[in-house]
Amino acid sequence: MLGMDQLGQLFGSSARLKILRLFIFNDEYCAPTSEVRERLSLTGASAQVELKRLERIGFLKKKMCSVEGVSGKKRRVSGWAVDTRFKHLLPLRSFLLATAPMQSKEIAKTLQGVGTVKLIIVSGIFLQNWESRLDLLIVGDNIKEKKLQSAIKKLEALLGKELRFAVFPTEEFTYRRSIYDKLLRDVLDFEYHVVLNRLPNQDL
Repeated sequence: MLGMDQLGQLFGSSARLKILRLFIFNDEYCAPTSEVRERLSLTGASAQVELKRLERIGFLKKKMCSVEGVSGKKRRVSGWAVDTRFKHLLPLRSFLLATAPMQSKEIAKTLQGVGTVKLIIVSGIFLQNWESRLDLLIVGDNIKEKKLQSAIKKLEALLGKELRFAVFPTEEFTYRRSIYDKLLRDVLDFEYHVVLNRLPNQDL
């Protein structure tokens, strides 16, 4: 499977790959350059260069987008959206869906330091299963909320999509499994991948 570094080389840059994923994996997404830059953790220069390049080849087009202002009111600003007339749109989407968005070691490394992590399970976007209720399940103790949010944001920037995730302390996870909790069953009864398992005597 191709890793993120290899895909970045294939598409010319990691910034371009992130932008492609963002617009392909988020239907009808429309956003100004500033939002794309912030969401994908890109520099202003790299975001502008890649957005313009994708516009030149016909993948993106300029569009007026609705964004929320400081006061909470919606306002219209100039932004970017996928040009649905782009003839390679469906093959490109299929290719990006078929390639592994991240390797297990990248996920585990990104979540290092958020606390005493005992279990990491991926599903959903990581396995190209768009119907899954969760993309990421984390079990651990002494989880640091700010570090967790930072790690999740980094993963979302790499993937180009907002993650559906859940975090449980070890004791709560064990209890939920014992009562056949619906959220856990919706993950564990279908396709998933165990990235890390340090739970004693717990077969998944």
